[in-house]
Amino acid sequence: EIVKHGAVIEHNRPKGNQLQEWIRKEFAIAGKNPDYLLVGFLAGISDGDLYFLYNEIKKISSYTKGEKIIKLKDVKDVISMTTDAGVFQMIDNLAENNFPGALREMYKLLEIGESAVLINYMLARHYRLLLKVKAMEAIGYREKELQHKLGVPPFIVKKLRKHAASHDISQITSVVQKLYETDVLLKGSTSNPRGVLELLLVNMKEVK
Repeated sequence: EIVKHGAVIEHNRPKGNQLQEWIRKEFAIAGKNPDYLLVGFLAGISDGDLYFLYNEIKKISSYTKGEKIIKLKDVKDVISMTTDAGVFQMIDNLAENNFPGALREMYKLLEIGESAVLINYMLARHYRLLLKVKAMEAIGYREKELQHKLGVPPFIVKKLRKHAASHDISQITSVVQKLYETDVLLKGSTSNPRGVLELLLVNMKEVK
């Protein structure tokens, strides 16, 4: 996926040196020079997801403002590992029928400045990964094989397997459809993104 003029264009995801070069170029457009640790860190947590990277680079560039050289140690706290953690916690709470807890996690993400569009996108990415996990487990893939195929850290694989075990394919597919509909709403003319996300969580809770 490539972000261009506000649109997301499907494309093969870059990897390795190609991905790191893409990250450097995006920072350069913003007038920034990231250190190699920051570039490597972003490449490692992104799985080549350019929409995710575009938003992270934009957020980091805004956070550092007048600084040209950016070091990982100075910006690690604002990188969306917090978003991933919040998304996992939201889903954990929904799986445990703890709807107030899921709402609290969503409110926390909004309060730290994450956009409603990005929160919805991260949820959608998670449920698409769940579909892959269900399909791979059905043909006998084990944890290490899943980690290799999905390109995510071991602790993420454990979380995905836990969430996949509490959903069937039809449930996950239904949630993905609701996330797509929410994306359309959020990118439209809505003036109440918080309310749109609240309704999304209600709909996700009711998926059986």
